[in-house]
Amino acid sequence: MSHRAIALFTGVTLLGGSGSGLRPVKSLALGGPGPLSLRRAFSSTNTALPYGVGMNQEDMMNKDMLIGVDNNDVMTENFSKRAGHEFSLDQPRGILHRAFSVFLFNERNELLITQRAPSKITFPTVWTNTCCSHPLTGFTPSEVDDVTRGDLPAANGTKNAAIRKLSHELGIHPSDVPHDDFRFLTRFHYWAGDTITYGESCEWGEHEIDYVLFIKCAGEGPQLNLNPEEVRSALKMFLLMLLARCIHSPCAAKTLHTRNFCRSLRPSLFHPRSLSLLCRKASAYGVLGFGL
Repeated sequence: MSHRAIALFTGVTLLGGSGSGLRPVKSLALGGPGPLSLRRAFSSTNTALPYGVGMNQEDMMNKDMLIGVDNNDVMTENFSKRAGHEFSLDQPRGILHRAFSVFLFNERNELLITQRAPSKITFPTVWTNTCCSHPLTGFTPSEVDDVTRGDLPAANGTKNAAIRKLSHELGIHPSDVPHDDFRFLTRFHYWAGDTITYGESCEWGEHEIDYVLFIKCAGEGPQLNLNPEEVRSALKMFLLMLLARCIHSPCAAKTLHTRNFCRSLRPSLFHPRSLSLLCRKASAYGVLGFGL
């Protein structure tokens, strides 16, 4: 498997609370973002259309409204996805906002990993976990969690966002990923500039407090219908094999962080607390290993 990596990586701050081990996903239907019926439940209060219909990457950059937060994950203001991800002299790390990363496992404890589409504005063609995105404002059901009123560790709003995006990106039916089956593991604060795509000017990047969600599905996992605007390809792999591939990558100048597992890794740059905590929590959840 080829790896594409970012050339710039900064530290991560945790906020608490067959043979190769890699298999291509079978019987993928490459098409649009799935039947409209899959996404009827996830509509903005500003439009009657389901999320993503008639929208390209530029549209989502301008119209998706992110949840801005401070360093303690307390909500501040809302702003566009574009505003949050643009790096500039005035805003060298974008604007801190909330995000989530879904790790979807099947009954064999294989993790579904995906390659971002070439059309993605940030980190195109990078391999990552199952789904990375943002909870948004103005959606029904609500995707907003308020840490000041004790919405963690339930993270019900973020789980709603995860269900919406799994449908939009991978065509996964909501019934295959029930809300109550998601487990919130932890959250961490990081930033990363996309210098591979944009060079040293690094005009786009990420600055997020990222919620890590695990979910385990029956059998081989849910049926997929990849949205080519979002996902180029998908694979299944055991988590330990994936970590081993990253740690022993021969490309010492590249790196990986917890949210994007398939980037090549320089071990000294990986935050050890992030890896340690994720492995402990994954082990407790029963997915760290081979057919556990």
